Amino acid sequence: MSQDVKARLLQLQAEFARRAEATQRDLQQPAPQDWDEQAQHRQNDEVLEGLRAEARYELVRVNDALARLEAGRYGQCTRCGAEIAAGRLAAVPQADLCSPCAELTGR
Repeated sequence: MSQDVKARLLQLQAEFARRAEATQRDLQQPAPQDWDEQAQHRQNDEVLEGLRAEARYELVRVNDALARLEAGRYGQCTRCGAEIAAGRLAAVPQADLCSPCAELTGR
């Protein structure tokens, strides 16, 4: 099972890294000369910055999950130490909190 989990986490790692890089490239595009288009470009940049931040955040979570897997602590809540439900891990392999702790912290 841990090989399947590791493969899934590595897949997520690559996906989030690609997303972060793609949004970074898009953010580096020059602004248009037209004032109206510049306003739209700035709004688009705000959305891209949010997407980039989310991808970077999830990449950190995936890297942390890989470290927990290597340390033999994958599937254990980092807050209370309880076992994280298999269904939760299947849905969110990088989850570091059990459902009750996730609800308490808003994650």
